[in-house]
Amino acid sequence: FEIWTPSKKILLHASPSFKNVHDIESIEYLTTGKVTESSTFFTTYHRRMYAMYDKHVRINRSLSLMRHIEWLEAYIDHLRVVQTNHREILTSSAYRFMNDVAIPATQYLESAGIHVDADMAINKYGSRIKRHIRSNLLYSEYNLFTTTGRPSNKFGGVNFAALNKRDGSREMFTSRHENGLLVMADFESFHLRLIADMIGFDLPTDIA
Repeated sequence: FEIWTPSKKILLHASPSFKNVHDIESIEYLTTGKVTESSTFFTTYHRRMYAMYDKHVRINRSLSLMRHIEWLEAYIDHLRVVQTNHREILTSSAYRFMNDVAIPATQYLESAGIHVDADMAINKYGSRIKRHIRSNLLYSEYNLFTTTGRPSNKFGGVNFAALNKRDGSREMFTSRHENGLLVMADFESFHLRLIADMIGFDLPTDIA
């Protein structure tokens, strides 16, 4: 049987063993260029309560169950429309890559976390990053559905792909293994190599 879900990545975090999972957000992104967030369907009640109690982590437990049902029914109706209207994309190479390769890969990266000096990270970024750290492992979130098509990444609101090279921001990263090392490898002219691969042009394979 098939499983249809708004976010396959989130579902795989709950159980990586799920099979035949279709990601509806990928379908919408590949056919329209955008993803409609579930928050789009919040009721006026939701927006007011979230604004008033934005500091409460578990505010949803205190909100009206009927308002939650109203919100989710509207969101589910939207997902059904996407699922029904764009089923032809399921056989495309773009969808198969997104659903079968990109999403499981980013889910795996998220679940592994990155080892940091927790005190150093919290001292620099404060409470916004503290709740994403467990046993010196900082957990991230990848977004595959960007305007440019290039995945973005954030760790508690901090983009680790754009850290300052000169202010010590990178010193918080440490190996999770005793006497371990961190090794960085980067392909020279990476974007040019991607373009060359797409047009069938052979470039040298040196790694810088």
